[in-house]
Amino acid sequence: MWERRVPIELFGRPAGPCSKDVESVMRESLNVVRRHCSSGTLLDGERKISATVLNELGGAGYWGLLVATEYGGSGAEFTHFAQFLTRVAMFDPTVAGLASVHGCFGAVDPVRTFGTPEQKTRFLPRLASGQRLSAFALTEPCVGSDLTALRTQAVRADGSICCLSGPVRLQCFTAFTCDEWNDFPQSVGVVHESAVADAYSPAKNGKLK
Repeated sequence: MWERRVPIELFGRPAGPCSKDVESVMRESLNVVRRHCSSGTLLDGERKISATVLNELGGAGYWGLLVATEYGGSGAEFTHFAQFLTRVAMFDPTVAGLASVHGCFGAVDPVRTFGTPEQKTRFLPRLASGQRLSAFALTEPCVGSDLTALRTQAVRADGSICCLSGPVRLQCFTAFTCDEWNDFPQSVGVVHESAVADAYSPAKNGKLK
């Protein structure tokens, strides 16, 4: 979808060596997941990833791996991050998926890449600590995962403020919408703060919502 707009060589940049600080965060995060998997405490009574696990991962620096150090993260390169999530997924794919959504599809990557200095200062420290976990909204009733059928719109209110045309129910997330300002509709991302999303483990007979 980007081949006519984005040079593909941007995706072929070799990763440098992994820093000791990043390795330490990855090691401690993996220890948290391993310990809870072994003790059977990864999920709570409703078969969600427990708040204890989410908080301990935050303390280990798990949620801030892709956030720059100046905003409280580790500044890991994406290649190292992706390789690390493969190791996490060997213990529990939902925990790995949460970090992938949080750092890539959710608010972290859009804010660190396209955010203003004020937005980065406002959002990234809390995203890095795990105080706020991000998600992304891809569906609507009768739409499924068909981006071309989305009806939610990003509406420019006064020339600078962007509002969503529909209700918003997640904590800090990227909503894929139809951009009404272009001649040809396309999906765009809008970061918004509101309530909390639940995480279920399909690997443990739960549901992912």
